[in-house]
Order: sequence, then C-alpha cells, then structure tokens
Amino acid sequence: RFLYVNAAAEALTGYAREELLGMEPWTVVHPDHRELVRERGLARLRGEEVPTGYEVRIVRKGGEQRWVELTAGLVVHHGEPAALGTAFDVTQRKRTEEALRDSEERYRTLFEESRDAIYMSTLSGEVIDANQAAFDLFGYAPEELVGGNVGDLYLHDADRQRFRDEILRTGFVRDYELRLRCKDGTVIDALLSATLRRDRQGRPAGFQGIIHDITERKRVEEQLAYGALHDALTGLPNRALFVDRLQGAIERVRRERESAFAVLFLDLDRFKVVNDSLGHGVGDEMLVAIAHRLQAVLRAGDTVARFGGDEFVVLLDDVTSAVEATHVAERILDTLAAPFALERHEVFTSASMGIAVSTTGQEGSEELLRNADAALSRAKALGKNRYEVFDRQMHAAAMERLRMETDLRRALERGEFTLRFQPIVALATGRVCGFEALARWEHPGRGLVLPGVFVPVAEETGLVLPLGRWVVEEACRQLGRWQDTLDGGEGLTVSVNLSARQFSQPDLARHLGRTLAGCGVDPARFRLEITESVILEHAEPALSLLEELRALGVGLCMDDFGTGYSSLGYLHRLHLDQLKIDRSFVSRMHRDGRSAQLVQAILALARNLGVQVVAEGVELPEQLRALRELGCEYGQGYLFSHPLPAPAAEALVARAPRW
Repeated sequence: RFLYVNAAAEALTGYAREELLGMEPWTVVHPDHRELVRERGLARLRGEEVPTGYEVRIVRKGGEQRWVELTAGLVVHHGEPAALGTAFDVTQRKRTEEALRDSEERYRTLFEESRDAIYMSTLSGEVIDANQAAFDLFGYAPEELVGGNVGDLYLHDADRQRFRDEILRTGFVRDYELRLRCKDGTVIDALLSATLRRDRQGRPAGFQGIIHDITERKRVEEQLAYGALHDALTGLPNRALFVDRLQGAIERVRRERESAFAVLFLDLDRFKVVNDSLGHGVGDEMLVAIAHRLQAVLRAGDTVARFGGDEFVVLLDDVTSAVEATHVAERILDTLAAPFALERHEVFTSASMGIAVSTTGQEGSEELLRNADAALSRAKALGKNRYEVFDRQMHAAAMERLRMETDLRRALERGEFTLRFQPIVALATGRVCGFEALARWEHPGRGLVLPGVFVPVAEETGLVLPLGRWVVEEACRQLGRWQDTLDGGEGLTVSVNLSARQFSQPDLARHLGRTLAGCGVDPARFRLEITESVILEHAEPALSLLEELRALGVGLCMDDFGTGYSSLGYLHRLHLDQLKIDRSFVSRMHRDGRSAQLVQAILALARNLGVQVVAEGVELPEQLRALRELGCEYGQGYLFSHPLPAPAAEALVARAPRW
C-alpha cells in the first residue's frame, strides 16, 4: 500500500494524495504489467538483484494510460521493510520511439520492396547498403555489392565524374541518364536520382540514390525514332531522313565549293502490272529485293531512300560531274534488268530515272527533288527504262505545264472552250454527211490552243472528265439545233471522241442518254469515237459498256484503226458501226504501194464485218481518187475543210458543195 506520495505522484496518476494513501500500487499499474511489478518487488524482498529501472504502463484516474520508468529500492520504515521508488513519465519519449520505429519500418519496407535499385554509399563510393532490387538488377550477391564500389558499375568514367561534380555542387541529381555495367558484362541504360547525405555537423558523408532501369524504354524510343525515319517495308531511309542528309550535302558543298553531289529520282516501269497480276504481297517482296539491289550497287557513303509506292531516291554524295552520276544510273539500270525470282514467278522490271546535279549548293532540297522529278518525267515521256539529266529547259517546261493546268481549270469555269466541226464526206456522192466535233481552247492570252497541247494535261489531271461531258453536251445541243433549223440537217451525224478516262466512267451511258433526250437528238445521228488501244486495254468492261451504248442507239466508231494492237477476235465481238483509217496510212497511199495495200486490206476486213470505213487525213485529190477506187465509203481531211466554227459549218452545209 502507498505509505507516502509527493505532489508529482498526484499529477502523474490523477489521484489526490488522500486517495492514493492506503491504495494498493497494483491499482494504478496496467493489468499487463502488474505481474512484472509484483515479481520485481518480491525479488527485492528475497534479496535478489533486480534492474534499478524498467518501463511499465500505468492507468490514470479516468482511464488514460501513461508510460513511466520505475526505479525502486528496499528501505526500513518503522522497523518494517518497505519499497522506496520513483516513477518518471516517459510517455512522450515512448511515442517518439514508436513513431521512429514505424518510420524505420516503413522506410525499410519501401527500401526492400521497391522495384528500383536503391543504394547508400560513402563519399568514396563504397556501398553501405542496397536493396534486393539492386542485387537483382546488377546480378551481385549482397556480400559482393555491399562493401564494393559504385564506381565499378559505371560504363564510362566520365559519367561518374560528372555525377560527383553535380551532386557535390548542388546536393542532388535528378533523372541523370547513364549506362551501367552488370556483373555478367551486360550494359543497361539507367536513370539515376540521388541526394547527398550529411553528418550531424552538416558535412558531406556519402550518397544515397535510386537507379531505374530504362533499357526497354530506350529500346522502344530507338525503335520509334528508327520508324519515324525509315520505310517500314524495305528498311531504307524515308523522305524525312533523306531530306536531312540532302540538306547536309548542300551545306557541305556550300562550304567546300569544289565538290558536287547528285540526286537520282527513280520510278519503276510497269510495277502496277506486278501488283495487279501477282498481288500486293509479291509486289512488296519485289520492292524489298529492289532495295537490296540498289544498296549493293551504291557506295558506302551514298543514300538510297524509298519515298513510297515504287519511288526510290538516291543521293550520290561527292561526285565529280553529271557524267559520274550517269555511270551510277547505268549500273542501276543494269542491276534491275536481271530477273527477280518471286514466289515461283520470274519477274522482269526496269526503271526510269531523273538526275539533278548540284555543284554550288545554292538549290534547296525541295528544288533539287523537283528538278530530279522533272527529269524523271522526261525519261518516261521518251520511252522509259532510261535516265535523263535535268536542265533548265525541263524546269521551264514543268512550269509551263503547271501554268497550263491552272489555266485549264479556269478555262472550264470561264467557258473558254469551243467546238470546231470538221466535215465528213460521203465519197460516193461527194457531199457532207456529218461532222466530227473537236474541242478547241480560246485562251485569252495564248490564243487558240489545239488539243495536242491541252488534252494530255487534262488526261493527267482528270480535267478531261468535266471537259468531255461539256463536249458531249455541246455537240448534242448543236446537232439538235441543226436537225430543227438547218435545211438538210436532219440527215447529218456528229461524232465525238472519248478518252480513256471517259470510257471508264460507270455513268457514261446514263449521262449520254439524258443528254440526247434533253436535246431531242436522234441517237442514230450521234456517234462516239474510241481508239482501239482504249478498247483493248479494258477489253471485258469495254464489251459491257459498248452494249449499253448500243442499246441507246448511238453509233460506235473505232478511231485511229491500224496504229494499235488490234485483236480481230475482239473486233468481231464489238459490233462497231465504223472504222477510221489512221491518217498515217492515207497520207502515203498514193505514193507508197504498201500503205495502199494496207488500206485495201482494212477495207476488205470492214466489208466482211459489215462495218463502214472513214479515211482520215485526206488532203490531196490523188488520195481521194485512190480511196474511191478502193471503195471507201467516207473521207475526212483538209481537202474538204479544216475544222470550222458552228456558223461556218452551217454555211458549208447550206452551200452543199460536192467533191
């Protein structure tokens, strides 16, 4: 029982002195610690050695718990043994220790469970501690890494020195990229973040850091960077990388002045045939094979790139002249001439190339590519499987073509096109029986532009479709007016040429039918002229379309007969109304027996098929006489008339001339 307590005991327990006196000490001791206090007290009574201080919990009046440190000893009080002790409140210290233990436990958990490697080292680099992730990452056993030196992990000493300089200067390093070496020699890319440790006096004591393995991330980044600059199919540089290297060549030539370089723009001939016949898989295989051949034939410092499709571009760095570039072009043509073995198919190809040479570096990259492309277009126009070197005339021609395209688009909007009508004469009577409607362009600045100039541009740009529709509609309107107003106009025919693009229009027959009906034209008086090459290139679709046109009742004529690759089998199936003998045969027939025989053979073939014949290019009376003798039905040419505006054509019909 308590025999004496001081004021501090009252404050500690929350009981008043009169409450404590006579109370058993166990009353204020926490139940978990009562036995410990009892045993310690009995041990002292037995004279056993007991620690002078130990910690227990007490329960204050009201239930609050406190930690105290007890010290006690035996004394004699009124002749009886008694315990004299002190109780020191250590609750705050215990809380601090517990918080520290929790903090250390959390730190140790994070330290050990982290997926990133964590280490602590001395200033000299000796490893004091490291987590399991560090052992796993570098392949060392704990006893090998701890006690070792961090510097042994660095692949480059320069990285280590830069790290030390930075962290000693600023106290920390954030996201420092470097390469580290593992125990087995493997090199990893790592991201290091570290801080400087200091002792109690604030002096640098060592380093602690986190190492994150970014090897996979770097690999993916490199793949992405490679993919952004290389063609996915062939692995060659793409346009972006090629232009970058081309810019480097331009800057070098500007500096050195005495060197030159060349750009070769290459396009495969007839590659579409491979895709269409053997499939895109074989086509891709062929492109890869071509890439390998191009790389094999070029020097190590040259660059070959794929721009897409079947277009390749070559940068010949450091050439002496255009002649040296042409020698490379010849080697390329030779290497591409050998057959390609693709999926059990032997395939041949060739290429057309344009060459642009720079000796001053004054041209920009896009200008050089444009120049090489212009030379490529020239090579294609001259027959393919060849190369051409760019000159200023090509650029002028390209600019002229661009201006032509721009003007052509505006011409359609401004209504600058007109029709000329060249008469077709029935040779038996010598009278006009119809006209061929021919488009002419009344350019406000150039004057009259002939079809040979603007039709190729219209074909290439697709403008031939709206232009062709206008020609058909205008010819129908004119024929309708002649049928209604012109004496003898009801018997006239009008022929209109169809281009390859027009012939491929799925709604051609519908459009023509609506136009004829809208103009009130008898379909039998309207004829469409189609070249034999167009028909034969689209043989099966052509048969179906011709049947639709025939169902409308319009006449069908094969133009330029004899200049293409006519198939007599198809000729029999087409059910044509007319053939037009090309002017190249007619112009020579009066002085060349072989041409006359060819004309005679065509006439005989046509008679057997029940097809009428129109001879083009009749310019001389001798030609007219020869055609009549051979029994040709119709003629057309300058002997009768040049193409005429509609009023002049009407006047011609009104005069009713006879040849």
